[in-house]
Amino acid sequence: MEARFAQMCRKRREELGWSQRELARRLTEDEGVSMHQSSIAKMERDDDERRPIRLAEAIALSLTLQVPVWPLFIDVEKSRQKVLEDLSDRRQEHVKTMALFEAHIADLDAEMTRLAMFDNLLISPAVDAVTRAAARLLQDEDGTRGEHQEET
Repeated sequence: MEARFAQMCRKRREELGWSQRELARRLTEDEGVSMHQSSIAKMERDDDERRPIRLAEAIALSLTLQVPVWPLFIDVEKSRQKVLEDLSDRRQEHVKTMALFEAHIADLDAEMTRLAMFDNLLISPAVDAVTRAAARLLQDEDGTRGEHQEET
């Protein structure tokens, strides 16, 4: 993490056109953090001799270099790539789930079609036959009553 921090500090310092001495001066004057030019040089080293960085120094450096603290610690591109991979994985999971739902809906549609055919072939004719039979019974009963009433 300190290596990443040091790389970002050095890159930003160079973008601003500041020497290590200028950065040390600004840290002292602007943020009240005393850091000598040799300390900045040791912090920016690319080897195992790199100077450790204190939290107060990290905050002062981020303020002086006019960058937020998090880019000094986080590899933004790597984090971005991880987020994209996670989103891609989640999308694939959702696509699979949607395919399962679509297959289930197709099964339900097929079952509804079979039920409609069953209704048309068996149930509707049976209901119609029962309805006609009931109507005949009612007619017969009405006719019988009418004859019965005339006799009495």
